[in-house]
Amino acid sequence: MTKLEKVLLKKIKLEFPNALQNKTSIEVEYCGRKVRIDFLEQRIAGDQILNYNILLYFNEIEDVWYQYKELLNYSADYPATIWGTLKELKPEIYHAGYIMFSKIPDLNLETLSDEIVTFTKKSIQRYIDIVEVDKVVNDPNEDLQFSIVKYPGGAYRKILVARAANNPNATQIEADVRAWCNKWYEYGLKEDKVDMVNRKIVFDKIFGLG
Repeated sequence: MTKLEKVLLKKIKLEFPNALQNKTSIEVEYCGRKVRIDFLEQRIAGDQILNYNILLYFNEIEDVWYQYKELLNYSADYPATIWGTLKELKPEIYHAGYIMFSKIPDLNLETLSDEIVTFTKKSIQRYIDIVEVDKVVNDPNEDLQFSIVKYPGGAYRKILVARAANNPNATQIEADVRAWCNKWYEYGLKEDKVDMVNRKIVFDKIFGLG
């Protein structure tokens, strides 16, 4: 592990005494929710960077669609409901999922680690609330297609989160996602794109025929 990774690990464990370590990944339980923190320092194009992600899991949402993972050709790890990054903490040095050390003047690893751990705790406390999760998952300013395809299960998660959060626009969100699935279902049939066809089939299994 790098020096920064070791410092982060130490400080995260101090903040979350029940943390379980798996290389550069930490799992904690907070208010009954599973949280995973992934961090990895790398060198890219001559610059030191830090990939850092905070993943929160709402099993009652993910389990609904995850039971159809084979039909959806999904073989990755159990999915998180929301992903937090350091973009909010360091937007001026954040790029494509990581922060760049070369853009931090007078870099102090202890100070940076303290800022990251404080931000992590605040993010977890915020996103334990499904209403806050809904603000991100169903951001009205985000392109519908992008919000659906950027993470596995996006089409179903949007509706499930909206319902759980009592989003007043939940009915319209469901209608919009259904229309999107129908559109790509027809394309999938025409072009023999099985994944697109199955996405619609799973949608109907979960939410019924519209």
